[in-house]
Amino acid sequence: MFRYYRWVIVFACCIISITGYGTYFSVTLFYTHIVNEFDWSNSVVSGSVSLGLIIYGVFALPMGWCADRFGPRITMIVAGFLIGGGTYLGLYISEPWHLYALYGGITAIGMGGAWAPLVATISRWFEKQRGLAIGIGSIGGGIGTLFYAPLTEFLIQEFGWRLAYKWLGIISGALIVSSALFLAKDPTTNFYRWFNAKYRALGNHYSINDYSVVLGAVEKPVNTSINKNLAKVIKDIVFWKMITTFGLWWCAGAITTVTLAPFVLEKDFDYGVSAAVVVAFAVGNGIGRIGMGVAGDVIGELKVYQVGLILAGLAIFYLVFATGLISVFLLFTLVGIGFGGSGTQLTTISIKLFGLDAAGALMGSVLAIIGVFAAGGVLLSGLIHDFTGSYYCSYLLCSFVFMLSAFLSQRLVISRGKKI
Repeated sequence: MFRYYRWVIVFACCIISITGYGTYFSVTLFYTHIVNEFDWSNSVVSGSVSLGLIIYGVFALPMGWCADRFGPRITMIVAGFLIGGGTYLGLYISEPWHLYALYGGITAIGMGGAWAPLVATISRWFEKQRGLAIGIGSIGGGIGTLFYAPLTEFLIQEFGWRLAYKWLGIISGALIVSSALFLAKDPTTNFYRWFNAKYRALGNHYSINDYSVVLGAVEKPVNTSINKNLAKVIKDIVFWKMITTFGLWWCAGAITTVTLAPFVLEKDFDYGVSAAVVVAFAVGNGIGRIGMGVAGDVIGELKVYQVGLILAGLAIFYLVFATGLISVFLLFTLVGIGFGGSGTQLTTISIKLFGLDAAGALMGSVLAIIGVFAAGGVLLSGLIHDFTGSYYCSYLLCSFVFMLSAFLSQRLVISRGKKI
């Protein structure tokens, strides 16, 4: 039964991540409508997203700890109510502080559970094929907008942006909560034992005790030479080297994700094209997460991480000078592949360096700290836009930051006497 149920876990995580990220980052399609209706500056709107990225990161740590302590099911049910409820309240936005309460408060807190608990749970069910499993389970960070950009654009055009918030909240809350019911921390939990007993009662006799040997799950950390106590990990210089390169990755990625639609509109394309480009970016992101997840399992996580960063950096650089519709579509697809593919390696590199003990809290700590980088980047991009009148300078900055992250990550090539 274990052979199959671990993929149920991956599928449930996939639905949760698609819904969570697709809903939250639909802000890029609401962005221009809100600015135009209230005549707020770009920095006011981007500031709410910056605050949200900080809160999202900060609450990733307690959400990860809760997943370690109470299990991912109850953690993600709570997160689902927060994401769905917070999005629903977008119906009532009329003041800047409402926007900050939505993106920087309720929804952002819920989003803290949309990554760290999921990738930690998947890591506990897989050793072999971990990169592939994480790539699929966390694919919502990429293809969430593939599903939700067309849906959001349709809802905005049919009902207006306020009612679009309402329906997105209902849909996202229902999907996350229902998917969370299938999650189990690892194959030793009571829920899985009950499920396995029902399976065996039907005449199947696969033993739960064989899972670590036969199917590649892990009961012990990958790197047993390191003390997994979170406090000691945070004091480790290797942790901060890792955080620096991950933070730069998320800084450039957050700017790109949040400003994608407004950037396309600046090139004199219409709203329909901007939504289609968001989808192209999402498709590339999904391809990168799965394809580079598999590649990381085969040739090494760090090499794939660096290739993804270089690809994204070069594509963004050329986007600044691109004018044709086809070239814009193609380049944003390449950015998605590089950004998503490198993002999949965050968990696999972290687990390889620091093991599985308190994996949820570990990944929550990573996200909490790199969230500061992302928030600073988004806020800076808004200020640059207000000063220059365009996002071109921000995109040149993103290109540089992606390349810098690739360069600095070379310091992690050999760590703990083990090649990554």
